Formats: sequence, structure tokens, C-alpha cells
Amino acid sequence: MLQSYLAFYLLLGILSSSMILLVSKFIYLSDAIYYFAVIPILVGIVIALLRIFLYQLTLYDVAYALDAKLNLKERLGTALEILDTGRAGEIERFCVNDATRIASDLKLKEIYPYALPKSAKLIPIALLSLLAFFLMPKYYQLPPEPTAAEREAMQEAADTLENLNGQNAPKLRDIITTLRNNNVKSAQKRLAELYSEIKAQRDDLSAPDLARTMENINKIISQSKLFPNATPDAAAAKLEELAENLQNNQMPPEVKKELQEMLKQLLAQLDGLNVPKELVEQLRSIESQPLSPEMLKRIAQNLSELSKRAQNAEQLEQMLAQIQANQQKIGLAGLDLDRKNGGIAQSDSRPGNESNAGEADGTQVNVNSSSTNNEGMDMNLPGQASPDDSSSPVYTHERPEEGGKIYTPYQEVYLNAKQVMAEALQKERVPARYRKQVLDYFEAIAP
Repeated sequence: MLQSYLAFYLLLGILSSSMILLVSKFIYLSDAIYYFAVIPILVGIVIALLRIFLYQLTLYDVAYALDAKLNLKERLGTALEILDTGRAGEIERFCVNDATRIASDLKLKEIYPYALPKSAKLIPIALLSLLAFFLMPKYYQLPPEPTAAEREAMQEAADTLENLNGQNAPKLRDIITTLRNNNVKSAQKRLAELYSEIKAQRDDLSAPDLARTMENINKIISQSKLFPNATPDAAAAKLEELAENLQNNQMPPEVKKELQEMLKQLLAQLDGLNVPKELVEQLRSIESQPLSPEMLKRIAQNLSELSKRAQNAEQLEQMLAQIQANQQKIGLAGLDLDRKNGGIAQSDSRPGNESNAGEADGTQVNVNSSSTNNEGMDMNLPGQASPDDSSSPVYTHERPEEGGKIYTPYQEVYLNAKQVMAEALQKERVPARYRKQVLDYFEAIAP
């Protein structure tokens, strides 16, 4: 039983360890997985020992096992039961004598000859599979360790994000922790997710005319004698105070007239803009109804809510700009901009062959310099002598009146293309995995 249990559970443990090692070759599970792979084997041995020590073998188990194996029709089990119960009848004595005669002739070594358990024969195969999985190469690629520039950029990004606050503070803390751990890929992914979420919040808050609306409101309020150089929040508080004065009949007529004029000007500036309808309706009611304290309080409340909405939208806009700046800073830190040798990328995005002369490989077109109107233009690479005195124009479109072609100087074409490339990188239209090859390509073809 000890051998059987040990062989069975040891085999299960080895197979479990093999599966763990197999998974670790396709998925990164840390280098400590090799130590954890031993745990299933140890657990199998412990379970086998516990089953042996906790299992109680009785004489009845032996008797029933022999009856079944030798086809004794339960003679041994019946005799053992008669002895335990103490029966003394004639039939009982006959059964016991018959069982005694049979038992005295039994040779247990012949009945149960020594043999390895079936599961034990599979253990060498399981060990070979375990060794094979251990020596198997890894089929995944770990992300490269962040460079010193990337670490510095992530630490700077974490420092700047710590100064931001708002309803996204818990997510900001998670991203800051990721940045502190120098995980470039995870940090960029979390920053992109946060950027999308904050952008959605900003879009919900900011109406198309919100900035223009607040600009007009600030303009009218600042020009009014009642609210000199006051912010919309301060103007809303002042309107609350004026509403109390109007309710208590303490508002002078000239102040009331000035207030009505200011509100009419405000209506004229906001008319046609995407402004809360309630605010516009309250301002329009001034033209047909006398000014009342309730009306002023509602206008003040709407101005205060609109001001808070604009402040929140501005805060989110600043957060978006900061997050985008951090994304670009971390991304640019991972690009190698100091390559001395250049080459043209191949069609499958792998770096191409590099020219021995230090310039991009290509086919030169011999063109008469007099026909290109490009006398004196130096098309050579810095420090390199041109093997031919003629230059290679870049043809752009047909010239129908002359039947020929006009060209753009190579330097101009290069600068235009480089500017487009820089804008594409800045606006993240180029996947990150191809940015380095794009930069290498432009460095290789530089005039």
C-alpha cells in the first residue's frame, strides 16, 4: 500500500510540475516558478504518507480480499465473524475448521508476489517530460528593461501627476505607483486609459460654446460698475446680496437700473450660444417682468453652476494636457536618437542594410544640371565626396507646356517629409514599435 500510494501521488505531482513548467515557457510567471514547481511533488509525497498512516487495515479486510482473490465464497470472512461472535454450534465449528484448513495451506507470497505498482512504471517517463520541459526554451519575449532616460521620464511623470487631484485621484495613485515601479508598458497603457476616461468627462462637461460663453460673461461682468473686476463666482455671490437688498426694499433705483442693463447686455451676448435654457429664459423674463429677488437668486445660482462647470472642464483640460505630455515624454525617452549609422527600413519593418559610405543605398539618376535650374546646390552628405558632379532631382508632377518635368530640391522634399513625420509621431499616428525604424530611416536619408 505504501508503494502504491507513493507511486500514484508522486506521479501526479511530477505531472503537475511538468504542466507548470510547460506553461512558464509560453507565459511569463517569474523565475521563482522553478522553485514552486517542486511543491506539487512534495505535496504528493505528504498525501501518500498521510493516507498510509491514517488508514487502519483490519483482519476483515485481509479475509475479504483473500476470499475475493481465491474465489473462496466468503469462507474466511464467515469463519472470522463466527470466532468474533463466539457461536459454538455444529455448523459453526464445521465452518471454522474448513476455513482453518484452507488458511493453513495459503502461501501469501505466491498469492501476492512482489511487483511494482503500475503507476510506478510511469514515473521515469514523467521525470523525462519534467526534464524536457525544464530545458525547453522560452517562447515569449520579456519587455526590455527601461533605460535610464525612461526611468527618469517616468519619475518626472509621477512627480507631476502627484500634483493633480479631483475625482480621478484613486486612479492617479495607481498610475503613480506603476510609474514608480518603472513598468513602461503598463504605465503607458494606464495613462492611455486614464486619458480616454478624463476626455469623456471633459466632453460631457464642456458644451461647444462653453469657453465663449464664459468669456462673454466675464466681459460683461468686468465692465459693470456693480461688479468691478469680479469673477463669475464673485458676481453670483453679489447677485445673492442684491436679491436680499431688493427683497428688503434697500436697493437704490440707480443700482436697480444698472443691474437691469447689465442683465440685458448679458442676454444679448449669450443669445444664440449653447447656454443652459433656464438661464436664458430667466434673462429674457427681465424684458417682460419686473425684477424680483427670486429671479436674481435663480440667475445667481445658474451663473455659479456654469462657472463651476467651466472650472471643472478647464481642470480636466489641464489634466489631459499633462497626461499627454507625460505619455510623449516617456515614449520619446525610449527612442534612440543618437545612432551614428543609418539604414533604410525593409518592407517588413526590419532595419535594412546599411551603406558602407554612410548614406542610404539607392539608384542614382544622372541629370543634366542645366536642365534642372539647380546650379550650385550641394546634394552631398556631410563629409562625403560625391562620386559624380550631377545631382539627382526628385520629380513631382508634369509640366505640360514644355512636355517635361519640374522637380523639387532634395533638401526641401526631405524637410517637408521630416515635418510630416514629426507631426505623425507627436499625434501618435505611428505605432510605437515602428517609431525607431522611422527615425532611423530619416537619419539615413538625411542630405
